[in-house]
Amino acid sequence: MHRSGTSLMGSMLVDAGIQFGDQLTNAGHGNSSGFFEDSVICRIHEQSLEANGINSQGFTNCSEMTFPLPARKQAEADSASRRRSSTHWGWKQPRATLFLDEWAAIVPEAKFVLVFRRPWDVVDSLYRRGDHVFFLRPTFALKVWETYNAALLHFATRHKHRSYIVDASQLTTSPTDVFKSLEEWLHVDLKPSSEKLKKEQFSSLAIGPRVEFIRKFEPESMSVYLKLCELSGSHPAVEPWTDSFALSNDRIANDRIANDRIANDRREVFFRDWQHSSSEKHNPWHHLQNDTP
Repeated sequence: MHRSGTSLMGSMLVDAGIQFGDQLTNAGHGNSSGFFEDSVICRIHEQSLEANGINSQGFTNCSEMTFPLPARKQAEADSASRRRSSTHWGWKQPRATLFLDEWAAIVPEAKFVLVFRRPWDVVDSLYRRGDHVFFLRPTFALKVWETYNAALLHFATRHKHRSYIVDASQLTTSPTDVFKSLEEWLHVDLKPSSEKLKKEQFSSLAIGPRVEFIRKFEPESMSVYLKLCELSGSHPAVEPWTDSFALSNDRIANDRIANDRIANDRREVFFRDWQHSSSEKHNPWHHLQNDTP
């Protein structure tokens, strides 16, 4: 999804010789190095999201959508054109996570490089970028992460031979190993420059209250994250939370009802405080000039 290292992955693949198209979008707010997104592919997804009643950015808790007929025809025509023009081609588009089954059917020979990033780092990056939807609904940022990455996990589980999962941290700590593995998987000679394989940097939250809050109180997101780590072969930044208390069933049921009310209020306050402290300005319609991914 957004803010997950897909632009870095895209830049590496383009540099290694994969054709991403002739109409790549320019660098912009939130990514000074460029997004490496083809404008045609971008429009297909933006129009499809809007047709499904979703904002064109793709911030949603709905997954596994379908293309409207005009978008499907455009996707088929564009894919056919790319097949004719290049042997090794592809594109990068975070919103495509919501349409993976559609693309799998349209391009049956396609393989999918699926990049994920730690949930707390994505949430923090979204807050720092200043998207107004998260200013109004700070808890929504983690829900969007969960929606996208659960869709990614669901697809990869059903299409194991067509899916290669990469932890964004692997791109910054061991990019050479990632590309050697990709070469074997794709059966393609990739030749990224040594400059691209230098260790890049993402901002990453130190293990502390915010990470621990998600670890302890967001089990669904943590479950998705840990499963993706397992599939990618990366080491989780934190271990799963385990509750060592043994309680009776009645006590558990009563406590859960009371704790759910408290937890929802606490969760709203926690994420609101996080959003405020991560943003340099609190005006939701003022884009922050912060390009750190």
